[in-house]
Formats: sequence, C-alpha cells, structure tokens
Amino acid sequence: MQDYIVIEKNITIPEIDKHSLKGVSKGSKYDFLSRLEIGDSVSINGNTPNYSPKAFLSSRSYFKKRYKRDFEVRVLEGSYSKPTKVRIWRTK
Repeated sequence: MQDYIVIEKNITIPEIDKHSLKGVSKGSKYDFLSRLEIGDSVSINGNTPNYSPKAFLSSRSYFKKRYKRDFEVRVLEGSYSKPTKVRIWRTK
C-alpha cells in the first residue's frame, strides 16, 4: 500500500481569511494526525486518494477533541466553501 500522506516540517501557517469563514463540522478517519509532531503539517488536495479537502477543512474541532492536540487548518487553493487544497499544522 502506497502512503499518500506526507508529513512535512516547518511550513509557515498563513494568516486566516476571516471573511470566508463558515461553521466547522465533524470529521472522520484521520488517525495519521496522531503521528504529527509540533510544527509538522500535511496538505490534502483533490488528487489525494480517499481524502477530501472540504472534509479535511471542516474537521479541525474534531481533530482537536479526538487527538487532544491543537491544529490549524488553512485553505491554500480554492475558497473556504469549495477548497481544492488545504493544509493542517499541529501547533501544540
């Protein structure tokens, strides 16, 4: 099985676009996040098998509760309502 998720270090977190924020909902199957160390990040785009940028983006609060760690998520491409690429950082 090929690993499509690449954990990266030292990727700067961009400022959040507060004009495009909407509600955050529950997420699902992201157990690889438990392996992230502080400062590590992962990006998800439309070509990442089995992962949706939209679902990934809307799962931040779920990740924090489930993994008892702090995460920041940003839209890198597309809009908040229709992201095509997102990145999540472990911050604490």
